[in-house]
Amino acid sequence: MEISKLKYPIKYAIMSFEKANNFGHDIVFYITSKCYVVSEKYVYGSENVKYVAEVVFLWSEKDIMEHLCFNRGFKRTVPKYDFDFECINYTKVNRLFDSFDEASIITDKLNKEILDHELGTIPFDQNYEVKRKKIEETYYKTLSKYKKIEQIIETETIDTEITYDSVNDYKNKQKIYNVC
Repeated sequence: MEISKLKYPIKYAIMSFEKANNFGHDIVFYITSKCYVVSEKYVYGSENVKYVAEVVFLWSEKDIMEHLCFNRGFKRTVPKYDFDFECINYTKVNRLFDSFDEASIITDKLNKEILDHELGTIPFDQNYEVKRKKIEETYYKTLSKYKKIEQIIETETIDTEITYDSVNDYKNKQKIYNVC
């Protein structure tokens, strides 16, 4: 199906990049990206309501990493379904955004938390400053790379417009976001 004919709502979400380690996966960095919203769910608990959206980012992490490592172009990702009409290439997120800037504020906070965690693992000894500078240099170099990818994605998806909810839907989601 032609991409321009897809009727999925389009929003911004926070996409994580992970790296395998001995214990599973670590999140290496976050970016802000447009996504197709495949489904939205409200999970009701005894004390709160949790919002979960299933989204398909317009480019997969694999395509983005190949672009970074091998300078390959991007191929837009679309939702794919199995025989039972279950989406098979979705990512779960707990928040959607209507603007790049709004999502970037949260993305930047999450990336800063990664830096703070890394800095918190440095033993306080005579090499502390050297180790701190090295971690910060690596972080800011990586940040620059991922910010560039964000901008490339934003430029390449300029034709993909954000879908806005009704005012009441938006207010209800904001209430739930504030609880989560």
